[in-house]
Amino acid sequence: MKYIIASLFLMVGLAACEEHQDAIYTGPISVSLVEGGSIELSESPEEQNVSIEVRLTAGEAVQEDITVAYSIEGEGWQNRVQDLSGGSVTIPAGEYLATINLKVLDNSDQDGDQEFALNLTEVTNGNAIIGLGGSESFKTMGLMVLDDEFNPCGDVGAAFFGKDVVLEYRDGAYDGDNDGTVGKPSDAACDGLRIVGDALNWVSGAFDIQIDETSGSVSVPKQIYLSDGDDYWIEGTGTYNLTEGTITLDVYYLDYTGGTDEAEVDLAADGYAGTITVRLK
Repeated sequence: MKYIIASLFLMVGLAACEEHQDAIYTGPISVSLVEGGSIELSESPEEQNVSIEVRLTAGEAVQEDITVAYSIEGEGWQNRVQDLSGGSVTIPAGEYLATINLKVLDNSDQDGDQEFALNLTEVTNGNAIIGLGGSESFKTMGLMVLDDEFNPCGDVGAAFFGKDVVLEYRDGAYDGDNDGTVGKPSDAACDGLRIVGDALNWVSGAFDIQIDETSGSVSVPKQIYLSDGDDYWIEGTGTYNLTEGTITLDVYYLDYTGGTDEAEVDLAADGYAGTITVRLK
């Protein structure tokens, strides 16, 4: 009887121990990009160098070096990106991270913004696999290379692009003159320009204009002028005078806190009216 009771206690004790044992991961070690999604890369000299981290995402520290191969996909990527790491990186034994180093190539071509993809492809040595498919296991990343060349079309674009200007604002309440600049539009279309500066005389931002030299007119498509807690919207129409070096815009604007959905914003009905004159310095 004593033997039976002792055996029962031993079995219960073993079951309790098994129930509270910590799970031990025995599967393969995996490697992943630290980030997924897409990043923007600039041709500007101060932003040309890019570091992308690769990490171990599961298992214990490696006992040997793990070499991870990757590829860059997309037509013509060699003309926009230099692969400084040569297609593979090594995570040293006992460590968790390696870094892929890229350099964006600055050229004089107007080749537009282009998106490529960086993909982890294989582990060429070591007991590891590419990713586990979890929410933080990234096998690929988009690389958006932004073109910094822009050739405006037409006389107006040539006269104003890249120039310093004065932004004269008038609406009877917030009249004032402020410094600004003219650059390439957000969509890089040659018949447009981007006006940057304190155009509404109390908050700095940027907005695109479109130029139609056939009709001699300028338009401001409805867009966010600045998003900083509140959303400032702007739209309008105007004319230009190359002899005087001016672009005159009759605009509606609105300090709108309802979000960034263009369909929700009716500037003509609810906005304030003012005039912005972009004047060459």
